[in-house]
Amino acid sequence: MKKVPDRFLGYAFCVGDALLELDDDFRIRNADGATQTVLGLEAKSLTGVAFLSWLLPHEQEMVKGAVSALTGKNRLGPILVHLDTVTPGSGDMKDPSPETAWNPVDPRVRSELIANRRPSALFLTRLDMKPGRIFAVLSLPHRIGLASERVHEDARSPEEKKQDFLTRVGDMLSDDPDGNLSVTVLETAAGHPLSTSEQDRIDRLLNSMSVGGGTAASLDTNKFAVLHDSAPGGHRSDFVGEIERRMGVRMASATMNTQEADLRDDDSVRAILFGLQKFAEGAENYTIQAFEDGYADLIDETAARVREFRQVLDKGGFSLVYQPIVDMKTGRTHHFEALSRFDRPTPGYSQFDMICFAEDVGLIMDFDRAVMDRAAKKLLPMVKRDADTAPKLAVNVSGRSLSSQDFVAHLLQRLEELSLLSGHLSLEITESSKIQDLETLGDALSRIKTLGFKVYLDDFGVGAAGFQYLRDLKVDALKIDGSYIRDAVNSKIDQAFLKSMISLCQELDIITVGEWIETRRQADLLRRLGVTYGQGYYFSRPKVSLVNVKVNYQPGGDQAAVSV
Repeated sequence: MKKVPDRFLGYAFCVGDALLELDDDFRIRNADGATQTVLGLEAKSLTGVAFLSWLLPHEQEMVKGAVSALTGKNRLGPILVHLDTVTPGSGDMKDPSPETAWNPVDPRVRSELIANRRPSALFLTRLDMKPGRIFAVLSLPHRIGLASERVHEDARSPEEKKQDFLTRVGDMLSDDPDGNLSVTVLETAAGHPLSTSEQDRIDRLLNSMSVGGGTAASLDTNKFAVLHDSAPGGHRSDFVGEIERRMGVRMASATMNTQEADLRDDDSVRAILFGLQKFAEGAENYTIQAFEDGYADLIDETAARVREFRQVLDKGGFSLVYQPIVDMKTGRTHHFEALSRFDRPTPGYSQFDMICFAEDVGLIMDFDRAVMDRAAKKLLPMVKRDADTAPKLAVNVSGRSLSSQDFVAHLLQRLEELSLLSGHLSLEITESSKIQDLETLGDALSRIKTLGFKVYLDDFGVGAAGFQYLRDLKVDALKIDGSYIRDAVNSKIDQAFLKSMISLCQELDIITVGEWIETRRQADLLRRLGVTYGQGYYFSRPKVSLVNVKVNYQPGGDQAAVSV
């Protein structure tokens, strides 16, 4: 392999351990590197071996699909494969039948299938100087953080799989400024529900036809997306026809040709991912028909919104208002929550919509940093002037932001700089119900608490994972979602849920905050149930000032009055 560029060999020994040169029939022509470590075989014994004969049938399909998308300019992978190299030889590789390739495999059977195989992370590329050759780099999976068993991948929740897919698509589109890749969305024809096995088969089929053999995903029970080669005829992109031919399932589809988007602009990539997310959610303007009629307009509109939000960040085009959080025993303000207000919200979108948009397009980390700096700038002079009388302030931080190691590192550094505020500034974690990696989030919260800052968990009770979050995340306080409080006065069911949540928190020595309190009866009910603090329009609307805000809530009295 002396004619292969040194830089590619360097890549092979950096990212993987073994390098194989294959012909277009997938037979090994040359081998180099630590083949003994990865394959259990000496390099000289591999010449002439049919590489695909080592793979499971559906992995053969994925690799063939990946190779068909290769040019002399791209590299695909990692693709997780399981190699049977016990009996190497030059025997012909048998093409899998459709039934063998696409029938779902029982997890126990799959575990047995891969038990005696060598897991490997496979990277593929072509080189212009070596036409008719495929270069495969094989790495031990743990070296690149890849699960070594496919059953582990199957253990991911549907939401985790979807988010992993969106992340990978975003990375690959960012590396493809010339628009060589496109995204196709698919949905079953009206009136055709999919069984779990059908969904799994379509997912596998689309992945075999995708770039890298692993860039397709089920976005919902009957919705899919696949990343593929843009060039006509350059890849097997007749997804609808292939699914109908193999399975008899009718599909509708629309393709986003990225050559019409400037992918050198990171905002366009964010816009495409946003469109996929909204398609998965069933948003009104993100249907198959809408993509078919004018996906470019949808992407352009979203990219324009991304640029507008960036301008908000660049120019500081937002302000903070402060809503009192009231001690239910004394009727006095315990602390304030800092709430964001955009100076010029996008027409047709609420303040809340703007925050959700920042979450969905990945700009929330930048916004969270800006809010933290704005709040600290407001609070720090007051604490320096008189710490005893300075107000306490809670600042919202997205759980998605705390899932980023870079964001956490920056936040911890900033909190160390703001150590003077540790007794006055707390963090309120929002959007926690969308977080999948509780271990990473829990570690971040523990490090924040070590610096002396209190941590509140927002919207407790939303989703089925609420109590799991309370078990896994060590927080000082939680806010009970307002949906439980809104109708609690007249609902025995809501009262029962409130009692159980409050009782559990009392057992765990966790402070509780009730939100959406709009009437005296709601306030009195929560006080009797043992809620620690209360928040809502009954006590006060958000104010522009942190000083001279008085909430005259007298437990057992007739009304609450606010004076500024």
